[in-house]
This record gives sequence, structure tokens and C-alpha cells, in this order.
Amino acid sequence: MLAGGHGTRLGSLTKVVNKHLLPAFRQPLIYYPIVALRDAGITDIVISLGEHEPGRFFELLGNGEELGVNLSWHYHGEARGIAYAINSARRKLGDEPFACHLGDNIFMDGIEKFVDTFKKNNSHCMIVVQRKPR
Repeated sequence: MLAGGHGTRLGSLTKVVNKHLLPAFRQPLIYYPIVALRDAGITDIVISLGEHEPGRFFELLGNGEELGVNLSWHYHGEARGIAYAINSARRKLGDEPFACHLGDNIFMDGIEKFVDTFKKNNSHCMIVVQRKPR
């Protein structure tokens, strides 16, 4: 899971708090993708962080036990984009297939159908896009 973005479009809200830790409804934004992965059967999650607030992420999420997952942490440092963050974290994942979920994305209907399709088709890569509501 990538959680290293600055959230600059949110302006002053993210000058003090990382966007992934901001409340969305009644819980921090990052809870939603973690729960989506868990509900899709993915419980070993590496959270890749940039240079901002790694201590607050760990303070909030710890090892993931409270959310029913096993969290580990990867620090990729300076924000250089999604491809860089994935490649940097990939070394920690080994040769196993993996899902990459952005830590600030919420799929209201979950991601189970995407994970099931990926597994059923023995895919090498799958990109999920969602139309932006007008």
C-alpha cells in the first residue's frame, strides 16, 4: 500500500497531518484500503511511506493486529512518484504476486471482485480504474 503522498491539493489540512491520517467519515482515511485488502483475503500488507510522519502511522496502526492484518513498513523517502515507490517496495515483497493499493483510495464496493478476477485468470498484471463521478 502506498501512503507517501504529500496531499498538496488539500492545502493547509496536510501541512501538519499526512492526508492518509485525516478523518474520512469516522476513521482515518488509510483504514478503508487496509480493510478492503483484508476483506479480499490479503492480510500481509507492506505500507510504503515517504518522508513525512512515519511515527504517526506506526502509532496509529502498529503491526495491524487491531485491523486483523499483518503490517510491515517500508520507507522509500522522498516522493518520486508511484512507479518509484512500487519498485522500491518490490524488493521487500520478493517474487510473490502482490496487489498495490493507494492508501488514499476508497472503493465503496470493496476490491474482492478484482482480486478474484486476478487470481482466476492467473494474470501477470491488472490495473483497476474507476470513472470519476461528475
